[in-house]
Amino acid sequence: MARALKAGATGYVIKDLSSEEFVEAFEKVRAGTPHLSNELAMQVALIGTGSGGNPLRDLTPREMEF
Repeated sequence: MARALKAGATGYVIKDLSSEEFVEAFEKVRAGTPHLSNELAMQVALIGTGSGGNPLRDLTPREMEF
């Protein structure tokens, strides 16, 4: 996933996505909006903070919504 995003991928989905979620993701990417499934977005948020702390602690309640 990280390599795909670094290479310029606009979206990434997991293989057990429902067909409805896949269509939604496809339409978002086709319209130019980046897409990551909620599970992947959380993983990305937790990768490589370097501080050893919780990277989510600085987010506002609105930013935590998905």
